[in-house]
Amino acid sequence: MKKVFYAQVGGLYYPLVFSLGAKRRMVEINKALKPIQKAIGNKNIKTLSDDEKLEVFGEAMDGVGLIGEILIQQGAAYNNCFASNERIRSNSAVDENGKWRGLSSEEILNLLNDDEIEKFVSAMMNCLSSANGDIKTKLKNPKK
Repeated sequence: MKKVFYAQVGGLYYPLVFSLGAKRRMVEINKALKPIQKAIGNKNIKTLSDDEKLEVFGEAMDGVGLIGEILIQQGAAYNNCFASNERIRSNSAVDENGKWRGLSSEEILNLLNDDEIEKFVSAMMNCLSSANGDIKTKLKNPKK
């Protein structure tokens, strides 16, 4: 099982970890996943009005920001404890002391470039689906 995933936000690479600390926030994560699933699974997106598209996209991005914040905070904490000397690239998100930095949901939404969104969501989903144990996340609604 891969423990640490990396995603680019604003040109810097941040670690994402689905740890027990993140699992403790599963209610928030599952709630934030619903609008993302709705946006990904909406085959009728072209028929929506511009306002409806903005609403669907906005709710999905709020979910991306919240889940990203949780996973990045856990990833930074994990790397600072167990892999503080590891750098994946020269543009790793570390401070002047070499400590991995976290991001708030708002910072993610402000810093995430348009060309980074798809890869960020993919890394986030890979991280969420990497966990062993009883808690699993699903991208598709099994009732459909």
